[in-house]
This record gives sequence, structure tokens and C-alpha cells, in this order.
Amino acid sequence: MTQCFVWLASKSVFLSVFLSACPLGAQPSGLARVLVLYSDERLLPANVIFDRSFRATFQAGATRHSEFLDVSRFSSESQQENQRDFLRRKYLDYPPDLLVAVSGSAVAFLMKYRSSLFTESPVVYLTWQGEAPPGTLSDQKAVGISTPGDAFATLRLVLDLQPDTRRIAVITGSSQRDKVLAEEMRKVVGVFENRVVFSWLTDLSLPALRDELARLPDHTVAFYLTLFQDAAGSRFTPQEALDQFAPASRVPIYAYYDTYLGHGIIGGCFVTFEEIGRKAAEAGLRVLAGERPRDVAGSEIGEAIPMFDWRELRRWNLGERQLPRNSVVLFKQPDYWKKYRWIIFGVVSASLVEALLIAILFVQLRRRRQAEAFLRESEERMSVAAESAKLGMWAWDIRHDEIWATEKCRSLFGFKPDEPLDFQKFIDRVHPEDRNALRQAVMQSLKVGGEFDTEYRLLPDFGVCWIGARGHPSFDHRNRPVRLLGACIDVTTRKQAELQLQQQRDDLAHLSRVTIISELATTQAHELNQPLGESIAMRKPQKFPSKAIRRILKS
Repeated sequence: MTQCFVWLASKSVFLSVFLSACPLGAQPSGLARVLVLYSDERLLPANVIFDRSFRATFQAGATRHSEFLDVSRFSSESQQENQRDFLRRKYLDYPPDLLVAVSGSAVAFLMKYRSSLFTESPVVYLTWQGEAPPGTLSDQKAVGISTPGDAFATLRLVLDLQPDTRRIAVITGSSQRDKVLAEEMRKVVGVFENRVVFSWLTDLSLPALRDELARLPDHTVAFYLTLFQDAAGSRFTPQEALDQFAPASRVPIYAYYDTYLGHGIIGGCFVTFEEIGRKAAEAGLRVLAGERPRDVAGSEIGEAIPMFDWRELRRWNLGERQLPRNSVVLFKQPDYWKKYRWIIFGVVSASLVEALLIAILFVQLRRRRQAEAFLRESEERMSVAAESAKLGMWAWDIRHDEIWATEKCRSLFGFKPDEPLDFQKFIDRVHPEDRNALRQAVMQSLKVGGEFDTEYRLLPDFGVCWIGARGHPSFDHRNRPVRLLGACIDVTTRKQAELQLQQQRDDLAHLSRVTIISELATTQAHELNQPLGESIAMRKPQKFPSKAIRRILKS
């Protein structure tokens, strides 16, 4: 397990951290040095987690060193003596101000060599779950921290969660460390032997262990301790061994080390190594601050918490509702709805919008077809009406000065069917005496927005003589004229009839005037004859009524 030798920059920094962590006790002065002694190798996951939490609680920026006993591989008496001598020589000039022993082997090492190793340094020591609690060091400066929780809490959890369990297979390795943990486990299982049968998968090679796990009967669970070494002599970290045999097991596996979560166990009751590291650092701060060791020794790290791997719960068909209330479930993956609900919502929304748009398009298409059919019918009716009335239809695009005209309109003006038309070409076909009047009528219509109604003559060389035209303009959003729509018709026959009728009216008026003059002349002659006769008879001259005669003649 990982060791950490932490040099703190100054005791003033050290004390400020202590005040926030534990306000009791005096403050240490001067430069503080802390040596953490681990039982196992540096890269053991438990040591890595403990070390990170320990250093984070100290908030130290000083130089740090680590020492590892690695007792799972080097446990002989001579090896331990060599390690004692090495540590004594290495730290002869720099003795630690605080010594922290992590796990049972490191504690036993210090108990054995305390009289000759760092005798003046205070000691904070603790053990992992499942290890035998150490005896008290015969030193007033030694502080032991109790780590709650052991196999008992996890075994009770197993039977509560899976009450149909009939057998529990305990898995451990062949190293001295594995055997020590197995002996501690045997002290616990006696409480449960009246409920389940215990079998021991020990002293097996890793392939043999996989085969045994694959043959375990129903209503069985496995309980994993450690496996530092198998019967074939192969060495592992317990986590590496678990990764190799867990997939072969046909029964769920439980344990009491949280570092196994995520590597094949279903769960257990844990005091996390992070929590242990934090509490160990807080205890060390209190000791360095001058607090009495017996007061520090009375503190516990915390309660074991049930923790589970969500993926293993699903694998073994165990629901979260079956778990204890304070359980922690890790590696939980959201269900498809929670994980993809926004994508699903987006797709469904997009589909609904698309369906709505398609429905709207179908409705619009249907309406358009109905409108087109109605327009065709209207055009057909208009064409029939126009043909019956011999009307010519036209539309003038004012912006582009282009005129669309029906075949009848073109024939009235003498234009070819495919000849492009503009306003000037129409004007050129109009009689010179009528051009200005036509332009004024059109311009007035475009100016005031009203209809125009006019008649004009065409040049005799291009078509009929008289054309009757009516039209009205259309405007854009800026009230500018953009189009002029209209119709024209041959009114030559009507115009000739009107002219003939006017001529007849004039002739009749002239004849009427001549008749009146004749009657007046006769009347005047009669009126003249009588005075004239009398005048002759009387031989007296009289004035001739010249004014009356002249008035009649003028009329």
C-alpha cells in the first residue's frame, strides 16, 4: 500500500489547517514532518486513495516521501530487520514529527521495532476492515484509531438482500496476508452457520478458482477477501485478481473493500479508504497540535455504508427497492428515456411538426387544385364570354413594359401571334388625332387609381377603325402602379351606326328648319299680302317687316 512522507512548509500553515479541522488543543510550532508507513506496495488502489485523501486534508505543499513494507511479498524476519535498519539510517538526520502506520502489517512492524525506531515520534495507527485490531503500543505517544465495520455487516446485508441464500463461498488467496484475513473471517462466520453453509475457496490457482466459481450451485453467493497470491505462486493486487475471476462466476460476489466496486462485486458495507485517509489526517493534526493521545484515540472513523454496483444489481436481477435506505448505488446508467429523452422528444416533436406540415401541405394542395380548377372554369367562362362578346384581353407589366394580349386582342390591332408587345407599339397603331387622349386617359388612371374608359381610332392600315377600351391598374405595397389590366372590343359598327344616326339627326334638323322657314315664309307672305293690298288701295306706302324676315332666314 502507498506510503507518503509529507513535509509541511511551516507549522503556521499546519496550525491554520488544524484550526479548521479541529479547534481543540495547542498549536505546534516550527517545521513539521510526517511519515506515513504503508503495509503493502505503492500502487495498491487502497493506498492510492488513502494517500490522496490524507494529503488533501493536510493541505500541505512541502516535500513528501513514501515508505512501503510490501509485506505480502517480503514478510520474512530478516527482511523486516533490513527494512528497520534502512528506515533508521535514512531518517537519522530528519526524524519525523509524526508517524502514521497504515494497515495491520505496518502497525505490527512498529509494535515490534518501536523501541529502536523513531522512539520520540508520536504515532497514529489504524487497520483496514477485516484485519485483526492491533494491540496497544506500549507508548503514551501512540494513538490507535478504530475502523468500524467488518465481515459481519456485509454478511448480514447479504442475507437480508438475498434471503434464499443457502451457501456462502469465501474467496481468498495463499499469501500470508491472505491467510491472516481468512482467519479473521472464520471468527465471524460462526454467528451465521445456523442459517447458511460456508465453503472456503482457498489455496487455489486462479484457473482453478474460475472453474469452482463457474460450478457453484444456485442459492449461493461468493464473499471475496483478498488474493495477493494464488496456489501457483502468481502474485496480483486483489483488484487485478478480481478482474480475472469475477466474469466466470455464476453467483453474485460481495466484499467489504470499496476499491472492488466496478470490478465485478455486487456490493457490501464499506468504510471508504477516502474517509479513512481523511480521519487519519485529522487525528494526526490533533496530535501535532498537542492534544492528548487518549482523547484522539477515542474517535471513530465512521459507520460502514452499504454500497452497490448498479450494473451488477441488474445482472443478478436485484432491484434498488430491495436495498437498505441509506445505500449508495454507483455506476448507475440512466434508462433509455432519461438518457435519450431530449433526443426522443426532439424526434417526436419533429415528426409531429413534419406530420402537421404535411397535412397543411395536403390541405393547401387540395385548395390549390380546387382554386386552379375554379380558375380554369372561370377562364373558360371568361373565354367563352370574351369570344361571344368578341373581347380582346390584355395586361401591361409597367415595370418591364411588356404587354400580354389574347389572340383576339392581337387580331384587332393587327399584331402577329408571337410578336412581342409594349405600350409604344399599341400607341403607334392609334390614329394620330386620338393618341394624346388615349395617353392622358391611361396616365390619369395610373395616377388616381381609377378605371379608364375610352374609344379611339386605329390607323386604317392595321385593323379595324374604332376600338373601345376599358382597364384598371394594380399597385404594390408602396402604392406604385405595377400592372394595368384591360379589355378592348371592336366598336366600328356601333360607331358607324352612331355617326349615321347623327347624320340623320342633322339632316332631319336641317329639313325641320327648312320646313319652318317655308311655313314662316308663307305666313309672312300672307301677312304681307293684306297690308300690301290695302296700301295699294290707299296708295300709301308702308314699311316692309325686314327684321322678322331676317330672323327667320337666319334660323
